[in-house]
Amino acid sequence: MERTLRKPSGEGDRVQYRRKDKEKLLPDQALEASGDSRKSGFQNNVVLLIASLMVVFAAAVSVGVLLYESRGDAATKPRGHQTVDSGGWRIPDKATIQELGTDRCNIERRWAHELSEQEFLDRYRFRRPVLLRFRDGCYGWAACNKWTRPELLKRHGSNEVGSGRSLSIVRDGGRGFETSSFAEYTKRLMEERDHKDEPMYVFDRAFVDKSNLLQDMQLPSYMQPNMTLQDSFLFLGASKSGVSFHRHADAWNGVLFGLKRWFLYPPTQTPPGGVWPGFSQLDWLDRVYPNLTEATLPLECVQRPGEILYVVSL
Repeated sequence: MERTLRKPSGEGDRVQYRRKDKEKLLPDQALEASGDSRKSGFQNNVVLLIASLMVVFAAAVSVGVLLYESRGDAATKPRGHQTVDSGGWRIPDKATIQELGTDRCNIERRWAHELSEQEFLDRYRFRRPVLLRFRDGCYGWAACNKWTRPELLKRHGSNEVGSGRSLSIVRDGGRGFETSSFAEYTKRLMEERDHKDEPMYVFDRAFVDKSNLLQDMQLPSYMQPNMTLQDSFLFLGASKSGVSFHRHADAWNGVLFGLKRWFLYPPTQTPPGGVWPGFSQLDWLDRVYPNLTEATLPLECVQRPGEILYVVSL
């Protein structure tokens, strides 16, 4: 479970910062960030992902590459910049996007600058998920240049991270069971797949707190974390990696590099196929999802680079 808010060829990576939520990764690389909210504040999570899908009973799969930004003394993109490069992470090919992606999206999308704090509290907080878009992409809330693969390896390559696979992460209470340096993970473990073709996925609670990456975030006022209650996570993985269904606290999830597909169910509805010890996210997507009826389909959407998803506590 997660809790947070305030927040080979053809494959890609994703980097992300987020609050607690579920994810499943695709053969891309992405960077993502997230955080959780508790009481009156939000909790923070940072995620570096290849590809993932998420659910509230959440689960996620990565499809593309995400970028995480932070404000600092390094050069930043000019305002109005709406395109995002790969940041050194692999970009998914068309076959991967077709296999893991979807055009279906029944989660509301809003421009962050058009959403007031009062409307967020009245319409979304503790009520329903919402995807927030930024005119400058991830540069609208972070310093993406600090979340590129070369920069993370240069500044934090020796830092320890924990990784695992979708079911084991849930079994182990929301943490990766295999520890390695960040450099070892990106150079070796990220490429390792089991007999079902599922890669290892970084699901780490300490990496972000031991770095200075959080201090450069510029979130909307209604997403500000409660630093005394913060719970930060780093998520990183290749396409097809992620986390199986789990519950988590009120949280936000920001994608920096890559694409992330989410699957969300309300707390009153157990995801078809069950939670632990249910299906891995790949098995669920392949064996359960195609047989769902209109009444049992989840809320779902592919989160794009630079977007933040607010996930209601479950």
